[in-house]
Amino acid sequence: MVELRADFYVCGHPKPLEDTVFMSTKYEGDIPGTLMATRQAPGNRGGLRLRIFGSKGGLEWDMENAETLKLNVFGQPDQVLTRGHGHGVSACTERFVRTGRGFPEGLIEAWANLYTEFALAVSARLDGLDIPQDWLGYPKISEELKV
Repeated sequence: MVELRADFYVCGHPKPLEDTVFMSTKYEGDIPGTLMATRQAPGNRGGLRLRIFGSKGGLEWDMENAETLKLNVFGQPDQVLTRGHGHGVSACTERFVRTGRGFPEGLIEAWANLYTEFALAVSARLDGLDIPQDWLGYPKISEELKV
């Protein structure tokens, strides 16, 4: 990220701290990004939704429907992918899948896996250590998404 702008607001009744933020980001290559986060979203449980769009299409994941990932490739029908073992899952990713489909614990484990792998990568970088190619299972979209 090369640029960040954040606007904070209090929605509803006055509170001691802001409860909503709108962020604009810019990444290398002049790639824009936006983020809206709020604790004031009536009718949303959890409410975390990630949408990523690029030159070949887009991805969408919604925490309220955590078992699916929507894949939209330009010029192709939309696809809905579900969590599971086997087809489309790399060997590196497979080692992190400990629960079967439909178990809500899988979402907690997925975030724990990401945080652990990210912490290991940051720690190695801070210590000046080279990370072997296949040592971490920290995903890179360029490696995991094959369009």
